[in-house]
Amino acid sequence: MPQITKLKDALYSQEFRNLVREVTGCGPLSGKKTDGSVGLYTQGSAHAGSIVASTLTTRSHLLLHDDSISSRLISYILYLPNSPADQSSSEVQLRPSASGSFLKGWDPKWGGSLELFPVENGEEVGLPGVKRVSKVDVSWGQIIFFEVKPGRSYHAVEEVIVGDGRQRLGVSGWYVPLARKRRLWD
Repeated sequence: MPQITKLKDALYSQEFRNLVREVTGCGPLSGKKTDGSVGLYTQGSAHAGSIVASTLTTRSHLLLHDDSISSRLISYILYLPNSPADQSSSEVQLRPSASGSFLKGWDPKWGGSLELFPVENGEEVGLPGVKRVSKVDVSWGQIIFFEVKPGRSYHAVEEVIVGDGRQRLGVSGWYVPLARKRRLWD
């Protein structure tokens, strides 16, 4: 648990929020209001709730949605997928962790990619289209940012195929705008 708290503190630090602003072009972000979860896809595990953890079983996926809850402005996903240190059956080069206790990396054939969907009929806002327009494969240490747009920023996680001790670990969260101080005459 202390490691998750350190990661949360780093992700919501002023320095990192400044980086997010620079990368996304959004305005000031709150460091006080934090919203996130840790998702672990692993074989034979049960599902739990949001922050701190959700664990999903083999062949799990996350259905199409747009992250539009409350004042969410920017979504992020940090990928930390891993396999047992003795795993050798991947076509993708898996790198040993610093401790040597696991291998860092993920083979795209194991699924779990972020899928992006258009708005139906090319409208500005509306229902999601049924065919994805792009996908982002999972890669160790990769962080993805995207703007939350109600009725527009549709995405899903494709089916995850785990086994042989593999785990698709992802840390997801959202940044919200910095609350504007109200003046008495507003």
